[in-house]
Amino acid sequence: MLLKDKVVLITGGSRGIGAAVAVEMAKQGADVAINSYAGGEAAAEVIAAVEAHGRRCISVEGDVALPKTAAAFVNAAVEACGKVDVFVSNAGICPFHAFLDMPAETLKRTMEVNLHGAYFMTQAAANQMVKQGNGGAIVAISSISALVGGEFQTHYTPTKAGV
Repeated sequence: MLLKDKVVLITGGSRGIGAAVAVEMAKQGADVAINSYAGGEAAAEVIAAVEAHGRRCISVEGDVALPKTAAAFVNAAVEACGKVDVFVSNAGICPFHAFLDMPAETLKRTMEVNLHGAYFMTQAAANQMVKQGNGGAIVAISSISALVGGEFQTHYTPTKAGV
């Protein structure tokens, strides 16, 4: 119970790494708030898995690329759980595409979600932690692609290096 009675916020929390982090945080005693772009059934499954460990969980839908989503997510978490102790910046996309004919919109959207979204969300959580006066922990999840790149990832690699 390393996180007994702590509150953990996770972006991209309805699938993959984010969902696994949410469930593990609950196992460690934390209440959890997840953000997802369109969580639906996947978010409901994460909520059920967290609640199965006797912890609270909420899901807040929204696009991390929008600054207003960051404020809404943190505010909803504080309203439901009372505080923010740990923030996990996890949301990301990698729409694989070749470099030579990549549409500008693919590059732009990847930058907005992976880099700008991480910035906006982390900033909102950090401001809440400062407001609370107790500190906190921020975890930024990147990718090995930040160091070595990968096929069809010329747009993704710099965003993960930035994180």
